[in-house]
Amino acid sequence: MQLQPGWTQFLEDCRLRLPATHPLNVMTLETTADISVDAEGRVVDISISGSGHPDFDRAVKQVVTDAAPLPKPPIALWSDDNRAHLRWLFARDRRQAGPATAQVVEYLWPLRDAVAKLVVAGDLTRAAKRIKREPVGVGADRDKATTDLMVAGLREALASNDGAVRRAAVEVIGEALVAPLVEEVDQLLVSTSDVELRLAAIATTAAIGEHGVVHGMFQQLKTDIKTDRKVALAEVDALIRLDASGEVATLLRDELTAPKGPNPIALHALGRLAVPAVNAQLAAWQRGNDPRIRAGVCAATIQVPVGVATSLLAKGLRDRDASVRAACLDAVTERMELAKDQAADTFVGSGSIDRVIELVKDRDVLVRAAAIKALAAVQAESPYGDPAPPLHGDGKKTPRKVHIFDPAAFPDLSADNAAEVRVAYMRAITQLSLLRPMEGGRARVVPLLDDRDADVRAAAWDALVALLRRPVDKIEADPPPDDFDRRIARATKDSAATVRLAVIEAITDDVILIRMAGGDDDGEVRTRALVRTVGRSGRAQSTDLLLGRFAAASPGSAERVRDALAWHLAK
Repeated sequence: MQLQPGWTQFLEDCRLRLPATHPLNVMTLETTADISVDAEGRVVDISISGSGHPDFDRAVKQVVTDAAPLPKPPIALWSDDNRAHLRWLFARDRRQAGPATAQVVEYLWPLRDAVAKLVVAGDLTRAAKRIKREPVGVGADRDKATTDLMVAGLREALASNDGAVRRAAVEVIGEALVAPLVEEVDQLLVSTSDVELRLAAIATTAAIGEHGVVHGMFQQLKTDIKTDRKVALAEVDALIRLDASGEVATLLRDELTAPKGPNPIALHALGRLAVPAVNAQLAAWQRGNDPRIRAGVCAATIQVPVGVATSLLAKGLRDRDASVRAACLDAVTERMELAKDQAADTFVGSGSIDRVIELVKDRDVLVRAAAIKALAAVQAESPYGDPAPPLHGDGKKTPRKVHIFDPAAFPDLSADNAAEVRVAYMRAITQLSLLRPMEGGRARVVPLLDDRDADVRAAAWDALVALLRRPVDKIEADPPPDDFDRRIARATKDSAATVRLAVIEAITDDVILIRMAGGDDDGEVRTRALVRTVGRSGRAQSTDLLLGRFAAASPGSAERVRDALAWHLAK
């Protein structure tokens, strides 16, 4: 210890050179020095409490001054002012000035001030540890400081060189509506060439309601609508949410009425936004040779009046091209989701519903999967019960096929040889069983928990969780299978991350969830396990867990993004 030799020398000099009765040789002499040391070990302040003998006190100060600089204090000893504060007893007796006579004194600022300073300095690890040290009883201040920290963690991730981390941060900002970071997300709309990052940024700015991006996004849409369907449709969705429907409608009309013919991407965008001026031309476009145009016409039927839509759908569902049939089936699904309990026959046409049933057996895999989804939408959104056969002009009921609206009568497609179809089947069962009583729903799901395809197993777990979680509208929840715990244990070790992800919502054992949150090989699994853990426990019980994880994680890492999501979604 650097101070001890100097102090021992002083005491020895007093003993040898001064009379035993001299005041400096009185064995009861002692004083306390409060010493402030900066991060480099420099002594920046010395305060002596006073022994009653000025020479003794001056000697203490001189010993400290001569010993400087002291070793750099470890960060763990710093107070909120980035200094280490020592209270050191200097005694004339045998205690002298050893380690046993010193103690670290911690000076704390108000929590939010301390965290704000550390955030500005970029020291988020210390900020997390500082909040964790704060007594739980401070309540709102601790929560606000943690929120500030988590926002800073997301900002840190946005600057990462890892594209996956940046995308995850943007998605979290959108999911949790972290408005303070919207400007940073705005910048990505024009600065990044990463398509997936752009898509995430587009969705996030729309979710938060950032109207400041409208002009720039609209200018970009003018380019994207000619070349990039996925990005263009995302931009259309965002601009509609940001109250720019008028500008988008004008652009779509111009793209559809250009001399070179209709833009297929603009046709697909009509499914998002009605442009009545072009409705009369849809039938002519549907008669063209380009399947992209015909598929776009099907997509456009989502927003057109019933009379126009039913005739276009009836034709499109019989198109020779599978991609067109699939697009029309998707349109049926979306029209039914907009129907709001209107009769399916009138909203998409009775002939179209008959065709949907036929297409469940189509030769094309994607068409079959789309048909299952459409059939589920027809059943889920229609008024409960079989509709009466229509009356003809003579007032008599004409026998015809009555469409199946009873969920229990939904076709069993578990044996279809295409995994995509079995996945669609499980999702249909999930949708239907949540809305209406469905006898035998669980019996349809459980066998596919062991399907050979991972995506099917994952979809089956989603369906089972839905069945176990109701009641909805007085529909009682299904009891779990007898071997439920064994199945969960096996699914948490499934080789496919999609299955492990799906089973998380069924897990009620926090030990398993915490293990998955900290040790699963897949980042998304770790994220959702953590979110569920925190959601089950609540913010108050999970704060220290999240702060400890955050402090231990690397700066700008996906782990910190996960912690931020769990914090923002917790109640």
